[in-house]
Amino acid sequence: MSVLHFVPGQWCFVSGWSTAKGFQGPVKRWGFKGQNASHGTESKAHRSHGSVGQSKSVNVVWRFKKMSGHHGPDPRVVNCQVFRVQTDRNLIFLKGCVPGQVGSVVKISDARGKTHHQRNRNISLPFPTFVPNIDKEYPLVINREDSKQDPFAYPEIPIYDKDES
Repeated sequence: MSVLHFVPGQWCFVSGWSTAKGFQGPVKRWGFKGQNASHGTESKAHRSHGSVGQSKSVNVVWRFKKMSGHHGPDPRVVNCQVFRVQTDRNLIFLKGCVPGQVGSVVKISDARGKTHHQRNRNISLPFPTFVPNIDKEYPLVINREDSKQDPFAYPEIPIYDKDES
């Protein structure tokens, strides 16, 4: 498959594995707030999870309780936007967060469902895939159209109007 399957401006799914972080406490692993640093809190209880079960009646810790444990490579799928395609080197430039470590393998696929129907509505996508024509030459680099709202690409266009304020 060629990189010309992806069109600049198109939204796509990028799936990979998140970075492994080893054994972590409940504050980092689950985003718990933690307890007070003072005012009656015992030492070493500031970043603990608190109670893990009920009193007399049940006397067990339920399965899947959010506790300390291995915080690590989980499958992630994110939406990214293609902003440049370089055909001579088969490169796709994406705008957005790509899951995984630098140099790890990711899978790039067409967006499906709500992302495809809402965000890729006005883009002409090759279906089922791009089929090259032997007689035609294709450009080496295809860029996304610039947005006039980008202050770095167009510094002469003000972000706000001084007369209105």
